[in-house]
Amino acid sequence: MIQIISSYDNLKNIYLDNKDIIVNTFSDYQSFDMYDINILNLNSPDIWKCNNSKITKLNIKDDLIPLKQSIKSSNTKTVIAMPINYTLYYDYSSYRKQFYNSKELKNLNIEITKLLNEYISDEILKYTYDKCKTTINGFIFDSDFYFSNIDKEKELLVSNNGNKVNTYIDNNVVITTINLFDLKMKENAYERLNSFINVIFKGESQEIPPSWIDDIIFFDDGLYIDKIEHSKNEIKKLEKEIQENRLKLEKNNKIKSILYKTGNELNEEIVNILEDILKEHNDFEDVFEEDYKFISDNTTFIVETKGLNNEVSGQNVTDAFSHLTIYEDKLEKENRKENTKCLFFVAGERKKTINERKKINSRQETIAKRNNTLIIDTPTFLNIYEDFLNKKISKEEIIKIFREQFGVISYDKIGSENND
Repeated sequence: MIQIISSYDNLKNIYLDNKDIIVNTFSDYQSFDMYDINILNLNSPDIWKCNNSKITKLNIKDDLIPLKQSIKSSNTKTVIAMPINYTLYYDYSSYRKQFYNSKELKNLNIEITKLLNEYISDEILKYTYDKCKTTINGFIFDSDFYFSNIDKEKELLVSNNGNKVNTYIDNNVVITTINLFDLKMKENAYERLNSFINVIFKGESQEIPPSWIDDIIFFDDGLYIDKIEHSKNEIKKLEKEIQENRLKLEKNNKIKSILYKTGNELNEEIVNILEDILKEHNDFEDVFEEDYKFISDNTTFIVETKGLNNEVSGQNVTDAFSHLTIYEDKLEKENRKENTKCLFFVAGERKKTINERKKINSRQETIAKRNNTLIIDTPTFLNIYEDFLNKKISKEEIIKIFREQFGVISYDKIGSENND
């Protein structure tokens, strides 16, 4: 099989009827080792653009560079189809949305060779401009460049009459300036490509099978065709299962993000967990500057959340319960009474692993107890939520912990080694 790698898949329709030719783009090509021959097509005007004021790179370089490693690491044959004499545009103005300068590739042979050596293959040599024709099995191919000083044993094809080398081989890499994918000749595209391959790899039985061969059923073909279809269906089922499991992992990772998030993202996920535990949605409005508020078991819980790079400080705890004070002041002005409590959810030392994080010290715990506040570190809250999802603890039991504990939350994960 042959893989053609191009900057875009405009060649796909040309070879659509031949199942032994696959066309992929630079950004989604498959492993070279899956194919007998890999053809890298550099014939596209989109490749030859450089935003810089000097031609020191190509805009598409990030897609090209991985190809060099693919070529080096593969033992299969690789053909690099060099470009025709495109115009390279450079010095781009993002303000005017245009390129200020341009040069034809024939005037950039040193620069382009250097870039292609860096991006594609060290075997690419400097080229010289000269429009030539080469006949292969009755098909005429154009080329805009030729190579000089090629060792005789590496030469593969030369131009008609002038005998200028336009195709050579170095190790398992073939470099050619012949225009293999001339879109003006697309009606004979398969035959033209096949004639080139047969000459280049003569004696290696590289002829591309005709498209109709797959429709001829002989021997036990039917059995293996059925097995392949069965395997494909199994693969589809497994891929669907993998995707579903990935989505579940993404959901879990979103919940686990309370271990390291801060700001609105932390608050949003804490609230999502609380609402899942409460089994109700609270159309909360931030009137008294608290992060969240809910009422349960005749108690109004004022929720504060904080993600910290460092340990929890006394000031952090003071800032948290200050929102409880603001709410209680409002109740007093309105001559209303409520049982209130501050729940301070905190991701302390959020950039460290859980095992590296220090326990909240006694001073902060004393401040919290004195001010009707319960500090809930996010690792402990995750343990509580996991037990809730596994039906090991109920909503009422969680609310009881929130209501009755003060200072720093104390909770041993149910079924953990601590309870053995």
